Amino acid sequence: MSTGFNAPTVGEARATGIKNSGISEYGVDVIQPVTSITGPQFTPGKQLEFRIRSSASRWLNWRETKLMVRYKVAFGKTTAAGGAGANPPCDRTELPPNVYMQACPNSQLFEACRLVQNGQTVENQSAYPTCAMANLYTKYSHEGDSSGSNALLTRRKDMRNLIDDDGTRGDGTVPLAELVNPKQAILAMAHDNTQAGGNPFEVAEPLWLASTQHGHYAAANDFQLFLTVNQH
Repeated sequence: MSTGFNAPTVGEARATGIKNSGISEYGVDVIQPVTSITGPQFTPGKQLEFRIRSSASRWLNWRETKLMVRYKVAFGKTTAAGGAGANPPCDRTELPPNVYMQACPNSQLFEACRLVQNGQTVENQSAYPTCAMANLYTKYSHEGDSSGSNALLTRRKDMRNLIDDDGTRGDGTVPLAELVNPKQAILAMAHDNTQAGGNPFEVAEPLWLASTQHGHYAAANDFQLFLTVNQH
């Protein structure tokens, strides 16, 4: 309790208190996996490991932490003849209209996820895709089609004519943005029949673990995140 003898004067630091809860800045770090598993090495059962460290001066916010995956997708024409070179890449107008990215695509790549803090297991999720779907249906509504994760958090399942190179549909009409399923459009935008495997695109997705759904900051901890490649 302040008295007339120890009350802070106008302009003194004690009179204004701590600004922004003592936070001086926000920063973003890109953490690469310790284990390099890419391309043909990305096979079922293998495990990716990430190591993350926070300190007394740099705290970690798990709710703002995202898992980023880079994809390359290509479609080939269906031909009667077999053998090498019988399926040349199709152009954007020939893309199959019934294919789209699954909601929360990054989580579908991994069947298990384990978070370790200072050598102690915090959470061991053996059904990570199911955990992601449960969080999607309870925390995200269908109105958020245009927000976050390249808009792939939506639960939309509609399929429409894909967009051609000139920005129109197959029937020549210009589509409205809200009528385009982003999980389908992203494949068309990334598809390039002049490059092997198409153009890469990145998807950033929240970590769906129950222990990462809070907004508290973690200080001075060593974390390890293990992701096991899905059998399917």
